[in-house]
Amino acid sequence: MALQHSPAGEAREIRRMMRRKDLKKKDVNKVIEFAGRYGGISQATEKMNEYIKTALLLLEDFPANEAREALSDLLYFIASREN
Repeated sequence: MALQHSPAGEAREIRRMMRRKDLKKKDVNKVIEFAGRYGGISQATEKMNEYIKTALLLLEDFPANEAREALSDLLYFIASREN
């Protein structure tokens, strides 16, 4: 995770920021930039893709119908989103 792969002072600042109830847009942007810089975004994306693959496999156990197709479509949509 990004917090584990960053300098202690920077990680402490981000933790403090994330505990606030009134995060400003600039704070959110700083957290996103931090996560990207220290591998948090790519790690989260990898984990998301693992969960999606698992979910798609589990869906195969259900009968083919509109509900299963809609859930499958939703998973593919989530996986393809940029933001």
